[in-house]
This record gives sequence, structure tokens and C-alpha cells, in this order.
Amino acid sequence: MLPLFKDKNRSSKSKSLSPALKWVSVFLLVSLAWLYVTLTLLPSGIDQMIHPMELQTVSSDSDDILNTTDEHSLYKSIVSRLESFLVDLHRKYEALEPGPKAEVVWGIYRDVADEWLLPLDRGRKGKTYFPIRKDDSIFVSIASYRDENCANTLKTMYEKAAHPDKVFVGLVQQNCLENCYSGVLEGGKIEHIPPDDDCYQIFCSSEQGKKRCYQNNQIRHFFINETESLGPAVARYFASKLWFGETYFMQVDSHSIF
Repeated sequence: MLPLFKDKNRSSKSKSLSPALKWVSVFLLVSLAWLYVTLTLLPSGIDQMIHPMELQTVSSDSDDILNTTDEHSLYKSIVSRLESFLVDLHRKYEALEPGPKAEVVWGIYRDVADEWLLPLDRGRKGKTYFPIRKDDSIFVSIASYRDENCANTLKTMYEKAAHPDKVFVGLVQQNCLENCYSGVLEGGKIEHIPPDDDCYQIFCSSEQGKKRCYQNNQIRHFFINETESLGPAVARYFASKLWFGETYFMQVDSHSIF
């Protein structure tokens, strides 16, 4: 392998790169190529962030939640607040000059979270948004990231449940919708791939899922474009906000088999 650069001041007898340094060089080149793809080719528009749905405009204070008692309205208010957090964060990050300092990036995240998310936790301090049910119902929190096994997780969960009518799901799905790429494959390749399977659509269009999704409203769904994903901890936080007071709270991976 040729050196990455040629130094005229070095002797012609200088040794070439060691095998270890060669692999480091290859890794750096692949990383830079992936960074280029991420910044220039992947969609970053806000319209790609979430599925089209009826949005409820909310203010950044907590009055919209504190004064709501209707379950459906409260749910819409919570989901709209989560969406507002993502949109606001996207716009502020998009406005940054290239190469921002870490403390600037963190400061923006903290401020936007304080504005949109903190009221969810402080709004009813010491109380729950929904009364805790006494019917042995189970809430299952699922955060899925581009997971083709997610629909099967829902399928086997309801098939194996002794009382499926008592099982409710908070599903946060982070998928690619178009111009999708694989991870780094063998040989450092990155390939175009089809859009990710829509876990919610696949399960809810099945005979088993139609009852759970549309008749009984047992699946609560929040979608995020994968380019806007903030990691598993934030996704699980979002899923926790889809709890409606079920007796038990269970958290599982999106590739589980029951």
C-alpha cells in the first residue's frame, strides 16, 4: 500500500506503513466515507421526521397537560409535545455553523429538553397522568430501531398472552423511509437498501392486529425517522410516555419471541 502522503524530507529508505497502521488507515477512510454519506445524501428534512398525523399545537408550558382530563386529548397533547421537541431540536441543530463545540451541542439539547420534555415530568409531580388501573393490565414498552423482527414480537406476544385484551403496547419505531443505507458490510461496503419494514403497519394490517390496533386501541405508536434518532435511552423515554395507567409496566426488545 502506498503511503497516505509523500514527505520530500524523508529518506527514500523509509519503511512503508505497518500492517496495523494500514488497517487504521482503511478504517478512517471508511468512517469518512460514511460521514460524507450521512451529511450529504441522507434526507434531513423535518417533513421526513414523523409520519403525517393530526397534530395538536401546544405551548411549551405545562398548562396544556395540567388542564386536560380527557384521555384522548391528553394522549394527543403528550405526543405533540414529543414531536415538538424533535422538530425544535432539529431546527436548532440545523442552524449551527459547521464544527460546533460539544458544550454548545449539549447546551442546545438541554435547553430544548427543558422546554418541551421537563414539563411532562414536573407537570404532575407526585401524581400520574392516568389513574393506575386495578385490572391486572400490562403495558409493554418497545423501542425499535430499523428492526425487521418487530412485527413478529407483537405477533407472538399476543398469541401467547393468556389475556391478550389486557396487554397494551407503547411502540416507538425508528425507521428509514427512503434513500436507505445498510450498515458497514464485509469489506467496508455500504449499500443502498429498500425502506425498513413498518412494524406497526405490518402487524396492524393482519387479522390478529386489526383488533388490537383499531378496535381495542391497544397499540400506541410514535414514529421517528432514523436520521432523527437520539439513541435507545431517549426512545425508551418516549415509549414510557405512552403508558396509560396499566397495572404493570414491562420493557422488552423489539426482537423478542414469546
